[in-house]
Amino acid sequence: MFPLAGAAATGGLQLLTRCGKRAGEDVFCKAYEYCSEHSLSCESCSNPCNETGNNFDEGICVSNCQDFIHDKIKRYITTDDHRKPINDLQEQIESLRDQVAISLCLSVVLIVVMGVIGG
Repeated sequence: MFPLAGAAATGGLQLLTRCGKRAGEDVFCKAYEYCSEHSLSCESCSNPCNETGNNFDEGICVSNCQDFIHDKIKRYITTDDHRKPINDLQEQIESLRDQVAISLCLSVVLIVVMGVIGG
């Protein structure tokens, strides 16, 4: 199996890691897993990559969990938080557009009324 085969289908970065052989077949860790050197089994990247956890290990996280880091950053930058300033600006522009339209209408009505009264 090609290590990056599922990347295009899922839209995320998948770096499949070979973790030994079982029954004569290569064993690959799933997405967001790494091959532990101690147990020679696949373990979740969420433990060594969690900075507030007891099992945080920057070395393991950086060297073995690139798919986990990539997709976590991708989720972070695609949240609506970074779009909030743009949305606020668009709302402000719409509000100003409405105020200008109302002011223009009132000005036209005032000019017509002044023309009728004065003329």
